[in-house]
Parts: sequence; structure tokens; C-alpha cells
Amino acid sequence: MPEFTVLDAFFRQLKSLRLSEYPVLGKNVKKDRRKPNIFDENEKEKEDEIVEMIDLIKDKKSPWFESYDWSKDCDLIRERFIKDRNSININKIEQYFTNLRLNSLDITQIDDLRSFTKLDELILSCNLISKCDLSNLPGSLKILDLSANLISNIHEINVKTKTNIQHLSLAYNSIETVDHFFNPKFWGDLVSLDLSSNNLYELANLIIELENLKNLKVLILSRNPVGLIPGYRGLVIDSLPNLFSLDDTPITKEERINFQDFKLYADILSEHAEIIYNFLQIKNLIFPEVPDFEDEPEIYLFKYFIRFESMEDFDFEESFTLKTESTQDFEPMTNLDLVENDKGRVNLNFKSVKKLRDFLIRGTRIELVEKKIYYQLKNYEPPSEEELKKKKKDAKKEERKDTKKKKKTIGSLLDNYNQVNVEEKVLADFKLELESVLDGYSKIIEKNFQTKQKVDFINLGFQTPTANKNNDSKKSKKDEKNSKKKATEPDLRETIEQPPLELLLKFQVLDFENFKSLKDYLESRNVNL
Repeated sequence: MPEFTVLDAFFRQLKSLRLSEYPVLGKNVKKDRRKPNIFDENEKEKEDEIVEMIDLIKDKKSPWFESYDWSKDCDLIRERFIKDRNSININKIEQYFTNLRLNSLDITQIDDLRSFTKLDELILSCNLISKCDLSNLPGSLKILDLSANLISNIHEINVKTKTNIQHLSLAYNSIETVDHFFNPKFWGDLVSLDLSSNNLYELANLIIELENLKNLKVLILSRNPVGLIPGYRGLVIDSLPNLFSLDDTPITKEERINFQDFKLYADILSEHAEIIYNFLQIKNLIFPEVPDFEDEPEIYLFKYFIRFESMEDFDFEESFTLKTESTQDFEPMTNLDLVENDKGRVNLNFKSVKKLRDFLIRGTRIELVEKKIYYQLKNYEPPSEEELKKKKKDAKKEERKDTKKKKKTIGSLLDNYNQVNVEEKVLADFKLELESVLDGYSKIIEKNFQTKQKVDFINLGFQTPTANKNNDSKKSKKDEKNSKKKATEPDLRETIEQPPLELLLKFQVLDFENFKSLKDYLESRNVNL
């Protein structure tokens, strides 16, 4: 691929000024020295033509109108050229530019720009630049933007002498480290630094390097893996006392106090990152009916769990189960509160903050899953006719009693059964967007997901009529009345739309608001302070 330089891009853009196309106006307009405040008619006419031409280049409906977003100097240069062509040296036109915005032009190389003697701002974002020699830049330059290029090694930016650059942007590249780059002899004037959206992952080394920049006031590191390290903001603020703003958020006096001594634990905190899922509540969860299956040869029960993708696509079915027993003791429609005793809390530790960053960009899916598990009685033998008759007789005796039969626990029942089959059904499927965490404004996301649900049958509490042997005539009349009533009632076994299933979720990346919270965390991990 042939090289395409900054000068190549500049002169291509310069053609849009169309300086050679403007008519010659006002070339000989001069004041009469004998009458310094009065122009002759010819001079007045030429002056009017100049004003008219300037109006034309500003009128959006005019064929002479052009919008120049690549330099704020273009309009001034055009006006100056229209007024007096001799005031602009076309052969050295670069000396009239103070600002260049040459974005998205496929520039691959920064060539010698020292002829731009008044240039103080150079924006070269969204190009194909992988290296740069700062000695090619004019000494007047104060702002340099190389964001969204192909810079993977910051040392490909060659700096040998002191620069006057006050703002440097290297955002949206693929830089992993800035070790031994920001020599204070060369970067003493640097006030603002944007390193956002790179691959910086070693926070302790990064802080050591940035401590060299004594005049640094504004720092942007958002969307880097280092931003996911616990205590990231506290570590940076405590280590850089002259900083005014971090990640586009002003640093307050309270933060200076709360984060005092964070830097003492930089090495410990830089070892890992931690994310926390808090599933707070599930609303309107409809449980299927589960029959009384004691002593039955084949039984089934339901389990509910939340499944979500992690960085490694793990299945957390076993580590997070909402209900491990049959749901027959629940109401048909139930709200599950998972806050108590942290039932819905899942902590995940990640050693690679780079992979965690990529996971947050991708987001994750969350599923609420219902499992129907089938069991078969161990060593089952079909009962004889006498045993079946005896069982029915005992059941009728129990039916006449007012006392309720004490049921065995499901755990004790399952000791006599073998699991034979499992059917899985996804009740709800949600997409959780996590990318906003990387912007640095908040490391907490709270969501209330809702999804429509339909069920084939819901037990709404209607009781079927029971037999009455003492009054057969009343029974027959009652059956007839019930059959007529059922004809007018809706079929409860038809699919019925229900209130939406809701999942309340709180997602957060572990962080510390003050030194006390940091200390408590380290003590809980048995870290020697």
C-alpha cells in the first residue's frame, strides 16, 4: 500500500478552497491621499463587489459556498484572499493555518510539517498511522490528536527533545503499556492526556509513569482494562495529587479524603477484578401443579435456576439454584425475594481484566430456566390386586378424617428414587448490556426485565365437588347444576396470558467508595494490611 502523508491530504483538501477561481476584485482599490475619508466612484464600486463576493461565499444557497470542517482557518483565508490577493502567498499557504482536522483520510505517515509555523492544533484521528516522529512537527503545536489509528506500541511515537504539546490524545488505539515513555524532560508542558479505549491493564506501572507528569490536570483512561480493577479511581486520585479531572469527572475534595492511602495497596488490588450479580427478585413466576407423589412408582418435580454467560461461558446452574425442591408448597403465582441472606448473589473473580473488558463490551444473556425432572422408584415391583384394594381403602379412611396427613420431605422421598429424565424449558431470556460500565460514570447497572408469559393451566382455587353418599338425590341435582355452570365458564386449561414475568437485577463491578470499605474487603480476604 503506497504511503499517503499529511501533506498529501492537506493539499488535496486545499483544492476545495478554489482560490484560483475567484474573480479579481479590489486589486487596485486605493484611497485618495488628498481626501483620506472619501473614495471615488470607481473605488466604491470595487469595494461593493468585494462585500458582495464575501456575502456569496457565506450564503448556503450560493454556488460559491463551501463548508470546511477540516480547518477553521479556511473562511478567514478566503475572505482575506478576496479582499487582496497579494496578502496571501499561495506558495507558502501552509503558514496561514493554525488548525488542521484531517480525519478519516487514510493517512499512513506524518511527514515534515515544520513549514506550518503557526499551527497549534493537529487532529489526525481515524487514519492509518502506526508511528510518528515528533521532530517533524512545528514547535508551535499545542494539541495533537492521534486517536483511532493503528498505534500498538507507544514507543513508535519518537520523541527526542522537549515538546510544547499540552494535550495529547491516543484514544482508540491498541496500546498495552506506556512504560518509560513520559519523560518529564520532554513532556513537561502536558496538561491533558487521553488514553481511553486502549488495552492498558497494568495499573501500578501506569501510575508510576504518570507520576512524572507534574502539570497533568486532565486524564482519561476510561474503557481500558485498568478501569475494572477494584479501587481504580481511588488509586489514581491518591497517586496523582495535581489531577483535576479523571475520566471526564471532576475530582472532589471528599474523594481526596476518602481515597487517602489507597496507593499503598496498588500492587494487591491490581491482581484481579471481580463482578457481582445480584438477582434481587422474581415477580409473577407461575409454578406448575405438582401432585402428591408419595409412594408412586414414577414421580417428577420442578427446579428453577438462572443461567447466564460469563467470560468463559460457564453454566452456573449448580452454583445458583432458586428452588431445589418441588414447588407444590408455593402459590400458583409467586414473587421470590432473593435479597435475604444473599440468595441471589453471585461473585465472579477474573484474573484477566482484558478479557473481562471484552466480556463487558459483548454483554451477556440471562435465562430463567425451568427443569422438569423425572424419577423412578428403586427396585419397583407392581403391587398385587390385594395391595391396590388395601391402598384405596386406606385412602378413603384418610379422606373421612379432618386431620391432615403429614407429608414426608422431598429430600427423604428422593432417597428411594432414581433420576431417569430431564426436560428443560426457558421461561425468560434477557440481553444484559454492560458496556456502559466501561465509561467510568458508574460501575452499577440496575435492570427490571419483563417478558410475557403464557401457561396451559393455572389452578385458581376452584374446588371440585366431593362425593356425598348420604344424599344421592342432592348429588345428582348438584352435578346437573355444575355441568350447566361449566358450560358458561372459560376453560381454565386453555392457554391464558398472565402478568409479565419480571426479573430485578443489580450488576456491579467491585469497587470501593472509601478506605474503610477497601480495608474491610482486604480483611475479609485475609490479606495482611
